[in-house]
Amino acid sequence: MTLNAYKYGQLLQLASETISDAGVDILGFVAQNVARAVGEYVATDLVTGSGSSAPNGVMTALAGAGTIATGGSLIDPTYEKLVDLVYSVNGNYRARNSSAFLMRDLTVAAIRKLRDSNGGTLGQTMWLPSPTQGIQGAEPDRLLGYPVYTDPNVASLASNAKVIAFGDFSAYYIRVAQNFVIDRSDEYAFNTDLVTFRGKTRVDGDLIDSSAINVMKRSV
Repeated sequence: MTLNAYKYGQLLQLASETISDAGVDILGFVAQNVARAVGEYVATDLVTGSGSSAPNGVMTALAGAGTIATGGSLIDPTYEKLVDLVYSVNGNYRARNSSAFLMRDLTVAAIRKLRDSNGGTLGQTMWLPSPTQGIQGAEPDRLLGYPVYTDPNVASLASNAKVIAFGDFSAYYIRVAQNFVIDRSDEYAFNTDLVTFRGKTRVDGDLIDSSAINVMKRSV
């Protein structure tokens, strides 16, 4: 596996009067939001990037995975299928502390309603909320004993979509070739009296071992 360094950046321009007349920390506000914008681009590609002009996103790298199916294009994940997904991953990976579930929020909402008997309609709910409630210790919620993380770039509950990934995510390597930096130029747009801000970073990512993670598909 070769990790490159794909560049991400964002430009923002403000009138010089906005900066000089502002009664708040406008420069801090700009830096924060430029960083957030660049971070959103990076986060998207680390999940769904093509692997050619961007990082090989973790869900893209699992193109050949998906051996666990929900049983139909309109059927949501069930308790039994979630158990199958966990045990479809090699035990050496499954036992690591870095093993977890990854899905989007609406998939979590569907799974939180599952119960542990009668096909998921009766009994105790399977979901185990974080004992710290995210205030101190900041532990994520758990499903079948494993942490659950969410990302809006994972596919939704649609036909033939890979809706849940499970496994050892330490097998997905991320290279940050350049930490995020933000620069200011008063000369770039001098003729229009604009101040230009540029935020940038260089990142790549890829899955070193596809057997460390498997996915569930909402299809037969």
